[in-house]
Amino acid sequence: MDERIKIAVPSGALNVMQERIGNPYSCGGQVIPGLLQYGDVPEIGSLIAPRHCIWETGSQDKLIVPGWKEKAVSRLQRAYKASGHPDRLQIHNFEGGHRWDGTTALPIIEKKLLGR
Repeated sequence: MDERIKIAVPSGALNVMQERIGNPYSCGGQVIPGLLQYGDVPEIGSLIAPRHCIWETGSQDKLIVPGWKEKAVSRLQRAYKASGHPDRLQIHNFEGGHRWDGTTALPIIEKKLLGR
């Protein structure tokens, strides 16, 4: 992974392909052909470790299904623990729908990238 990448803030994408493919509410835009030969969303998302990563999820996001989100979080936490830096993974749950929030992320981004 490019060392210039210091932090990642994915938002509205905390799921696994098993859930995404198997449900009719999914538009299919989240399905990446061939992804599973390398790992699922949590494994690919874990490649940033041990660098900071803040996953955002909205409480009203209809595309993130309860139960599956927790499975994805567990897999991300396992990867960060293996990296020796479990504290660098944060899950930010905000009130809202399928959007980027930034409440938790912006202060950390400013600190990591701008030294503030």
